[in-house]
Amino acid sequence: MKFQLLICALLLVSAACRKRQPVAPPPPPEAASPAAPAQKLATGHVVPTTVKEFESSAVLADLNKNLQIFLIQKQRLPADLNELARDSGMPIPKPPPGTKLVIDVKAKAVKVVSQ
Repeated sequence: MKFQLLICALLLVSAACRKRQPVAPPPPPEAASPAAPAQKLATGHVVPTTVKEFESSAVLADLNKNLQIFLIQKQRLPADLNELARDSGMPIPKPPPGTKLVIDVKAKAVKVVSQ
């Protein structure tokens, strides 16, 4: 009986001490590479590539928020987007192809318009 217990204990110890091959993690799935890398701002926002996405994006909302801050502080509209960018510290993103960003004087907002 003692001999059988000794054999069982040795089998358990040898099974526990056996070196196991480390399991390599599976390779990450291949992500589809975009045709052109997305433009990222310092705020972490990715600049949308279509006009519809750009008009409802956080990027445009941030530009308009900075414009409102400029209006409150300076009591006037900036001469152009470059002045707004210098004052706010937020770079002006590149709009979708075939469009440009302008300051709408009547609406007091930054808008995307066709070139």
